[in-house]
Amino acid sequence: MSELTKEQISACRISDGVVLNEKNTFRKNGFHFGILRERSDVNVVPHFVQSSFTTAVACSGRDIRNFFVIPEIPYYIGPIAIVPYLNPGSNDLAKEVISAMKGHGLTILKIMGM
Repeated sequence: MSELTKEQISACRISDGVVLNEKNTFRKNGFHFGILRERSDVNVVPHFVQSSFTTAVACSGRDIRNFFVIPEIPYYIGPIAIVPYLNPGSNDLAKEVISAMKGHGLTILKIMGM
């Protein structure tokens, strides 16, 4: 994030997803806009590729819900939602993520088949 420049940011209208600054938008904007519409307390929705730790958790097949391994997680993020694997960019995935983010600050996507 510290290396991100304004030239790399796409400005879009939340209501309909229209790009306002001629930058290509990320393909999965459906859930980004949905979260912004549903959560008045949120003004940005970053999208991260899962870290090695979260990938391991998603692949474990275990229903792990307590991610409070450092004090910053419960303080800044709170409970973490886990949604089932659905095709990236699909409307089904967008609906699941939007629903999960209504009560969570972070959502992890399970790995297919787990």
